[in-house]
Formats: sequence, C-alpha cells, structure tokens
Amino acid sequence: MPNKIPRTIAAPPSLAAIDTAATTTSHDLSPVDCPPPRADRAAEVVRNPDTAPAGKLGVIVERLSVSDGATVADLIAATGWQAHTIRAAISRLRRRGLAIALGADAEGRKAYRLASSEG
Repeated sequence: MPNKIPRTIAAPPSLAAIDTAATTTSHDLSPVDCPPPRADRAAEVVRNPDTAPAGKLGVIVERLSVSDGATVADLIAATGWQAHTIRAAISRLRRRGLAIALGADAEGRKAYRLASSEG
C-alpha cells in the first residue's frame, strides 16, 4: 500500500495581511478622472438621419430612396449580403432615425422605401 500523505490546505491570507500601501501607486485614477460608463456615453451620441452612411449601408439607403423602393432581392444583388443581413441593416438604419416603410411595389412584391418626411 502506498503511503498516504495528508493534504493540508493553506488558509488564504487575511485582508489585514495585505499591504495596501504596496498596491497603491501615484498614477491611480481618481473617480473624477475615470471615463463615464458606456451607457452615459451612448446618451451623448447625436444621431443625424440626414447624414447618409458610407459603404454598403449607403448603397442600401440609395436603393431605398428611389420612388419604387427596393426589394430584399434587389438589395442582395447590390450588396452581396444574405437576406437576414439585409433585414438587420434596415433595422439598424431605422434605429439611426431613418423612416423606412415596407409596402408593395408596382409588381406586387414587398419593397422597402424611405418614407416621406412630409406629414
């Protein structure tokens, strides 16, 4: 039979044993110097729906701005994205403040278009 060595578990050091002076440095940030939490910074962001996005989102906005609008198939052909990505991009554009309506085009297909800002 092998010899069994009793296991001993060392107790963790108490908080009083930790030297707080050794962990404090002269470059520590005070609460005033810390950046605000992310939620506070998000509230400061000003969204301007008049500014057209660049890249493929800009392509989508261009296609939606025509009078007939654009179907998901049209937007897939223009961007190379999949259908679920197109719908997510439209959702993102709506969150940015663009009024996007879904209706039927001249041929009866569902088409997205920028809604008119006139009441």
